[in-house]
Amino acid sequence: MQASRFDGKVVVVTEAGSGIGAACAERFYNEGAYASSSDINLESLESAAAKPGWTPDHVLMRGVDSGIGDDVDRNIAGTVGHFGEIDVFL
Repeated sequence: MQASRFDGKVVVVTEAGSGIGAACAERFYNEGAYASSSDINLESLESAAAKPGWTPDHVLMRGVDSGIGDDVDRNIAGTVGHFGEIDVFL
């Protein structure tokens, strides 16, 4: 299998509970990235991320309101704490 350009990269995807955000998180994950997915609606995020094979080792889900600076700061700190770095932030 050919390596993907996102193998081992850490990607933060905001608004990942539905629509484009959910599709981006899934695509990055399928391309080998570690995905830190966030959404204001944690229930829809958990539903969107309920894919076979998705594990906490590779997918971190966080309830975040991207319009609140403190939430964004906690999301960044939590992602770095879990994965060690961030390579891409959407």
